[in-house]
Amino acid sequence: MWRGRYLQGQRLSLSIVTRNASGTAIQPDRCPTVRIYNDAGTLIVSYRLPMMDRFGQTALFQYVQLMDARFAVGRLRIVYLWSISSVNYSDVDIAEVTDGGDPEGAGVSMFVLDSPIGQQVLTQQESGAVLHRRNPRMQ
Repeated sequence: MWRGRYLQGQRLSLSIVTRNASGTAIQPDRCPTVRIYNDAGTLIVSYRLPMMDRFGQTALFQYVQLMDARFAVGRLRIVYLWSISSVNYSDVDIAEVTDGGDPEGAGVSMFVLDSPIGQQVLTQQESGAVLHRRNPRMQ
């Protein structure tokens, strides 16, 4: 399934409803694994997806991945792996990282300080990083 285009610093929502061979949503033996590969087939990240809504939706697993500096411009292949009664299943999604954005995410807070050496700006990014800029200019 096509997940869309994302800038670095945006968040990619990864979700899967685990199903058996007949297409029925059913709890897997363990939480499914997601593996994200780049264009060259190199593994970028791999982890287990947490369950999203145990009592509202059967077998729904979801995680939101920050498209940080590990995700270079290009296509991503997202592979989900799970097993039900020792039978292995998989599904694949595709997404694309495009030029632009900031790997640290968008600025969520900003503080401007006037000082003798010039105007200074502190911003906190979505990733938690705090950036310091002096005499910033808008272009």
